[in-house]
Amino acid sequence: MRCCTVLLACGWLLFYPPFPPGQFENWDGKRPLTEWHHSGSFDTAAECEQSKTKEVSRMGAAVSAVEDPQKQQLLNAVAYYQAGRCVPSDALGFKMK
Repeated sequence: MRCCTVLLACGWLLFYPPFPPGQFENWDGKRPLTEWHHSGSFDTAAECEQSKTKEVSRMGAAVSAVEDPQKQQLLNAVAYYQAGRCVPSDALGFKMK
């Protein structure tokens, strides 16, 4: 329940899709949001989106810096970070006591 307390203290939450252990390339954006990985908590939607954009940019820059065998793995990482979702904390249905 500790995670719920932390989540409620912030206005916006950044989640990334789940993936099977050791299989990052097999992330699943169709899974329910409750199964996604919580990456960060933010006061505003803009701060949340900025964090997501920063990760996409970081991975995108890495793509152009590597040789072909690694490009596909990094392109998968870019797609993963693009799939991230910023949601208001109250959208998850948690209630303050």
